Amino acid sequence: MRRRWYWVLSCLPLLACGGEETIDDTNGPAVTTRGPNATGETERQTSSVRLPHQCMIAQGICVKHPSYVGTFPDPWYQGGEINSCLLRAADFSLWCGNPPGLRTTATWVGPPPAAPVSKTYIAGNSCVVTLHGPCHANPNLAPLIPFHDRWGYVYLKPSTDVSIQQCAKRAQAYRIWCGGQIIAQTRFYQLGLLQGTFTSTPLLPPK
Repeated sequence: MRRRWYWVLSCLPLLACGGEETIDDTNGPAVTTRGPNATGETERQTSSVRLPHQCMIAQGICVKHPSYVGTFPDPWYQGGEINSCLLRAADFSLWCGNPPGLRTTATWVGPPPAAPVSKTYIAGNSCVVTLHGPCHANPNLAPLIPFHDRWGYVYLKPSTDVSIQQCAKRAQAYRIWCGGQIIAQTRFYQLGLLQGTFTSTPLLPPK
């Protein structure tokens, strides 16, 4: 168990104005809740593939954990659908604390004749979500603690890490999914530089 700084690159480029949170990194990068899907509903599995397979990680650097470089099987991957492996590229990059521009690739490798499937996360490219209030759908998402939009990263085409339009839509998706009078905000970054901030519209009371 350790404490780490989380970064919100919204004051000046490459300067932090975040806070501190306690995380347990003894078992590698954590697999956290991904949040709502594109319609604001609870996410659903989109693949039934559950064959014997591996999730391979490839990266040239891992700042905080230097031994996790090169190409290696994710030792904490517990199986599941293909997308649960592809998400691990972002998990490892964020866990490593890699600087903007560095690439981490996750590759799902199944038994023949299944073809490998890969996705690359570029550090500093992300859609960051901040909830201003409690999320009834998932109380573990603490208010005012920024987090990466993992669902939009892997399930949306184009992903929220490369499309500012997709990132903008996610603010309203989180507001609907969390429920109540919560306000959700998303910030879109490219190579660590803030490109846009988007806020959900309030829930109107019934007439």
